[in-house]
Amino acid sequence: MNMYSWSYRHRRVVCLVVLLLQVPVALGAVLLGGRHWAEGTFHISTGDLSATGVGNDDWEAAFRTAVDRWNQTVPFTVTTDAQTQQESCGPNEPNTAFFSDMSCSNAWGANVLGVSNTWSTSHSSAAFQTSIVFNSNETWAVYDGPLNGATQDFTRVAVHEIGHSMGLGHTANATAIMTPAVSSTINPQIDDTAAIQALYGTAGIAHVLDSNNSGANELAVVRARMSDSRARVQSREVNTGGISNTRYYATGFAPMELLAINDNNTDGDQELAVVHKRLTDDRATVEVREAEDGALLNSFVFSSGATPLFAMKLTSNNNASTDIAAVTIRTSDQRIWVQVRDSASGSIVSNVYFPRNYWPRGAAAVPDINGNGADEIALLLVHRGTGRLQLQVRDSVTGALISNGFHPTNYSGHGLVGLNDVNGDGSADLASLVERDDGRFAVRIQDGATGATLKLMFLLSNTHLLVPLAIASVTDVSGNTVDEVVVLLMRNADDRPLLQIRDASTGNLVRNIYLGSKYVPQSMTSIPTTNGGQAQEIVVTGFNINGTAQARLFDTGTGTKIRTMTFAIP
Repeated sequence: MNMYSWSYRHRRVVCLVVLLLQVPVALGAVLLGGRHWAEGTFHISTGDLSATGVGNDDWEAAFRTAVDRWNQTVPFTVTTDAQTQQESCGPNEPNTAFFSDMSCSNAWGANVLGVSNTWSTSHSSAAFQTSIVFNSNETWAVYDGPLNGATQDFTRVAVHEIGHSMGLGHTANATAIMTPAVSSTINPQIDDTAAIQALYGTAGIAHVLDSNNSGANELAVVRARMSDSRARVQSREVNTGGISNTRYYATGFAPMELLAINDNNTDGDQELAVVHKRLTDDRATVEVREAEDGALLNSFVFSSGATPLFAMKLTSNNNASTDIAAVTIRTSDQRIWVQVRDSASGSIVSNVYFPRNYWPRGAAAVPDINGNGADEIALLLVHRGTGRLQLQVRDSVTGALISNGFHPTNYSGHGLVGLNDVNGDGSADLASLVERDDGRFAVRIQDGATGATLKLMFLLSNTHLLVPLAIASVTDVSGNTVDEVVVLLMRNADDRPLLQIRDASTGNLVRNIYLGSKYVPQSMTSIPTTNGGQAQEIVVTGFNINGTAQARLFDTGTGTKIRTMTFAIP
């Protein structure tokens, strides 16, 4: 790891014949590189690959093949376009992949084929930019199978470097794609995909009403089985931690989200919907099953020509069934396209379009603001050119714009959550997890109806030691009837995760909850009380560093840990 004196931290990971990188956290054999994309996705331009005139192969097509080899096996999405951009060798430039006879103003070392550069701010390991550079002094071609003498296979090297950009380090396992020496391996292997699963893989958590008639509600977690890309939902009773059931879904999909939805078939039991990304064509697909016995009730596919990024449930077509929205990037023009479908019939309710030249940093469903009985869709957007954040709210049925709220130019975004009415004007509000250029993290509360800023609250007094991972909300804990905001953070000083709870109206700190060391959190959600208290609980899912998947429950009213549940890895 090289540390430079400029105001951004720059991590260089290279493909060498010896192991050079050592980082502190590992899952199985693959080291986790420490750069975590809060959105679980990044976009990269590939037009410069063909513009350099290296050889005669179609490097852009080969790079897209490398991207597909990851996208089809892991819960992370890399998207590409063929634009020619400024080559990224410094911060605040577009994400690009390109050939060069220099490794970003440095001479290539012996046997170095490529380098992945990932930037974060000087006070955080949250990634915001990446670039991949290939050594144009080498002889390149596109082929599979064993290595062909001195001719390097571009695709497998690209797969390796994309793994670094996603957050992986090297492994001592010579059969993995993340081994530091190029080999006959051309695809991500089980160690590689398990490591990405550890960084980004908790695709969904759902609180389920008592589905096995035991008298206790359940917590359901979905994960992808690495052997065949089959989603598995395991439910455990929240009062005991005991397994209530395990259900397997279809093969050939990467699960994105698990949603507990209304009883569509009126048999008195709740249902679970898994939103997948279909590996053959990246289309968002929904599989609805009974929470009690796993019986398949319905499955449907969202429209083609778009890559799914987020999924959420909505009340939007004024009937008893829950609607499901997929937030996607349209392939043809990179426009944000949200398609809403009825979970009972699979029919399209609406197509909602957001502006071009933006990338979503967070998504949230918001209770009806404009009075037509439909939930609203809120997206935290970043402009691809200027980097400025914008919070936009649209009606989920008509697509009509309800509000626009702009953030100052010196902020980047890390997540979004909806809130009940904070300022008493009768409409729902929103909380954005943001980061200022100087490394301070904050939560910005904005009015859902007008986009106006209601409150800006900074997290702790020494925020330079924190890395934000996720944001959620819980009902009032402090006693003023206003929701609280919960932020999941990691302390850089000791890699210890914590939950910080703040009052949404005053910004006052309610409490800090420490999760314990040697735990890698991924995501969180709020659920109703399970211990008889008045306050909601927060569930944090993640991994011990030995690879054990866990869900940890905390009482937000007292800060105490209620229970740790262990979920078997598929």
